[in-house]
Amino acid sequence: MSELVTLINAAADHAYQEIGAGYHIAPANMPRSRTCRMTTLAMKWYLESQGITDVMTEVRSTVLTREHYYLTMRDAGRLVLADPTWQQFLTRNTDEGLPNVLFGTREEAIAFAENSGVHQLDLKLWTPVDVPQQAIDDHPANGHQIIAKTS
Repeated sequence: MSELVTLINAAADHAYQEIGAGYHIAPANMPRSRTCRMTTLAMKWYLESQGITDVMTEVRSTVLTREHYYLTMRDAGRLVLADPTWQQFLTRNTDEGLPNVLFGTREEAIAFAENSGVHQLDLKLWTPVDVPQQAIDDHPANGHQIIAKTS
């Protein structure tokens, strides 16, 4: 197990304890809870306190889910995600044998979630977003000015 995975699991355990206490949810039930925002933020702060500084919070929506939060970061040059409440999307009644935190590249996470029984539509929560190169080139951060159109 890599050092990052060990830190992510420690961060999740910490978040499950702290956030679970606030919501009166047992830590063992936190991976299936709908506390993704607070649990993800608690994990982010824990990881930052341990020197992991490139942690980003990602927010996604699908037709089934209004908002879902999880973390992204770099691990050995790969972009990986860590989702501490991914089990809320399981369509089966048991989470036995499944990890509390969904971790891996987007492709690995999606494949694992799909094999674990997550609904096809919810898999889009972790799907990469393709941004057209022209939109990147035209972004104000690249020196382009946005001109408002008037009718």
